[in-house]
Amino acid sequence: MTMFVPEALFHKLGGSQGAGFDFAAIHSPVLHTPHGTPYLARPGVVVLARPSVNLEGLVGFLGGFDEALHFPAYLEDSTSLPDGARLSAVSI
Repeated sequence: MTMFVPEALFHKLGGSQGAGFDFAAIHSPVLHTPHGTPYLARPGVVVLARPSVNLEGLVGFLGGFDEALHFPAYLEDSTSLPDGARLSAVSI
């Protein structure tokens, strides 16, 4: 099985990240028929948005459990994690 590096494939497909933001895009060049009709020869991808995790919404839910369980402590974790990791950590 051949291993590939996702970043290398991203760049091989013409991937880029815009200035001032970290949303990725793989653009497809616009081609034109002999009569001037524009078309795409291959699909392109643009990340328009991504989820952001806000654990504060759990305050009321976690506060409804017995205080002996210390569930609100999940929200007091001082470890800095990316959003995806924060979501995974709280779901365990």
